[in-house]
Amino acid sequence: MEECDALCTRLVIMVNGQFVCPGSPQHLKDKFGNGYTLTVRLSAENGDSAIVKNFITEKFPDSQVFGDHQDYLHFRIPNTSVSLSSVSVPWRRRVRPWE
Repeated sequence: MEECDALCTRLVIMVNGQFVCPGSPQHLKDKFGNGYTLTVRLSAENGDSAIVKNFITEKFPDSQVFGDHQDYLHFRIPNTSVSLSSVSVPWRRRVRPWE
């Protein structure tokens, strides 16, 4: 959908060879969107996925992990009543060896 947002002003959803829903990308998201997809990238040196999973499931009880591979975690958050911006995370500044 990200590519469609950048490149298209109108989209059509096709089912069994029939156009079933024309509209702008935002219109289709509003009409058919049902929650969030959250992708978390873990650092290589501190890649403890259990801490992140516990944090996300605490903040979003209905969330589900649908991908856990390499340094990435993918969550489905079906509840749209909680906005992602309301979740505060104590971010730490990453120190790079060349700084």
